[in-house]
Amino acid sequence: MVTEEEDHGSKIKDMLEPLSEAVKKIGLARILLVVIVALLAFWFFSLPKPGNLAVTVSELDANQPIEGALVSLQWQDGQLIGDAFTSVTDGSGAVSFANVPSARAITIVVEGTGQFDSSRQDVTLQSGENRNEPIKLAKTARVTLTPNSLTGAVSETCVKETTVTVSNQGDSDIEVIFV
Repeated sequence: MVTEEEDHGSKIKDMLEPLSEAVKKIGLARILLVVIVALLAFWFFSLPKPGNLAVTVSELDANQPIEGALVSLQWQDGQLIGDAFTSVTDGSGAVSFANVPSARAITIVVEGTGQFDSSRQDVTLQSGENRNEPIKLAKTARVTLTPNSLTGAVSETCVKETTVTVSNQGDSDIEVIFV
């Protein structure tokens, strides 16, 4: 009588026999070569494909395009991805980058033109994605207060007069309120 274990063994032997014949006919080296090529093809086609990124830079309040803003793409550690990933916005506030690495976080860095603040925005493109990323910049207001600080105690019955000079070196309007 054949035991169950012996029966499984003969079934496995019967299954491996055609494989053994194929190896004898084709050759082990050729089979290994086909398997390696198939694995490499699978690996290559599963890699993330680069994408395209369009950036449109405009004013925060007026929503007008900003021409001349410097836009660069950096890795998260602040390193520039490459020279091809730095450009200046055109008259419509736009700049485009092709072959942007995907499936990895990158930072869009926009440096304003002096009258606008700078901006940093993190993005991650999906494999082969084409994306338009709008970025809004606020106008720069640089205020200097002279004297730099006011100190002293003033009560209701005491009046202390001082001269304060406020100057705006930025391009946007400011409102100064003393309380």
